[in-house]
Amino acid sequence: MIVPTFADRSIPLFRAKSARQVMAEVGTSIEDVLRVDKPLSKYSYLYDISDMDGSGKPKPTPRKNDSVALFKYLDSEFYGKISIGRPAQTFSVVFDTAWSNSWVPSSQCSFLNIPCMLHNKYNHKKSLSYKENGTAFVVNLGWSNLTGFLSTDDINLAHLKIKNQTFAEIVSVPLLYLFSKADGVLGMAYSSFSVDGVLPFFYNLVKQNLVAQPIFSFYINNDRTTDRAGNLFLGGADPKHYNGSMTFVPVTEKAYWQFKMSG
Repeated sequence: MIVPTFADRSIPLFRAKSARQVMAEVGTSIEDVLRVDKPLSKYSYLYDISDMDGSGKPKPTPRKNDSVALFKYLDSEFYGKISIGRPAQTFSVVFDTAWSNSWVPSSQCSFLNIPCMLHNKYNHKKSLSYKENGTAFVVNLGWSNLTGFLSTDDINLAHLKIKNQTFAEIVSVPLLYLFSKADGVLGMAYSSFSVDGVLPFFYNLVKQNLVAQPIFSFYINNDRTTDRAGNLFLGGADPKHYNGSMTFVPVTEKAYWQFKMSG
């Protein structure tokens, strides 16, 4: 097996304004979105609109824990580039450690679905490496639904090609994604979280012997004056970003990447 260099396995991360910041800058808020998005408004009990101030920022504590999914999305800032299919179709995605499934908007979404229209869309009819699946895909986000269907194609990250990766083509994108810089999500969580039994992309990457070790790592750049937010490293950790040796600790549950800490 030929092991790629760190440069070959490094995916740059870019920093964008969070959706909450963008909403504030254009003079809107969650409350405004709820007024026009009836499917989303039925989840308004999950968060307290009175907790929003004029800047669009929440007060420290959401009303219910269920609202974490919404705040997590609105405060996300980091994304990277991938391509799908042959010839390549390029997308910006969030590398999300709380998702197992991957998804991008589909060319089959309705022109009435504005968030979909304003993002890059995958057209499987234009890909020579596409393989049909067609299984219905529905995920309840807690504040709205992602709906679409499964497809299989090759995914390229940096110089790595993951063959036959199954992901979701989304035909109904929730209105709040209108404010997202990223087109979709590349899931980095455990397979136990996977919807429809889809093998997550990093599992597939390991299965295809594309990395030396079953490890991925993030370097986050705290310099907010640049849009270069860091890097995702596949197959290890880049030693130029740390000193000494790594200390490994077990996760407490194979769900989220969670572990115990003592204070």
